[in-house]
Amino acid sequence: MNKDGIFLRSSFMELRQVEQFYVSPRNFLYQMNRLTDETWLEEQRKDETGKPITLADIEPGLNEKSIAELLNNETGWNFSRNRMQDLDVCRLIDKEILPGYGCKSVYGMTDSQKSQVYRLLENDFHLPDKQIRRCLVYR
Repeated sequence: MNKDGIFLRSSFMELRQVEQFYVSPRNFLYQMNRLTDETWLEEQRKDETGKPITLADIEPGLNEKSIAELLNNETGWNFSRNRMQDLDVCRLIDKEILPGYGCKSVYGMTDSQKSQVYRLLENDFHLPDKQIRRCLVYR
């Protein structure tokens, strides 16, 4: 932390290691934005450094369907500005819905209340299940 109380990148990032891996900011951005496709695997095979690293190696525990979703999401084609982001959903819950239940936080709601709010968000706002569960802290 510096004298103004601001956290420095060096306190939570391995800057030297990142610089050794990527050499330049331009290469870092390229690698972070490149798609996981066959050309990436072919480049790894040409390096002859062993078995190519795949998304399944990076994200262990995911099934084929989940990995297919991740690959599909890499292109960004599923992004919609009209779709509510998590922060928007959390704000909606906190500012618009919770006051009607006399609660200040989702953590103070009963399971019955959470179930009602879940149905409201699903039916009236057409939000996806996973997003509702994240924002409502609902099992």
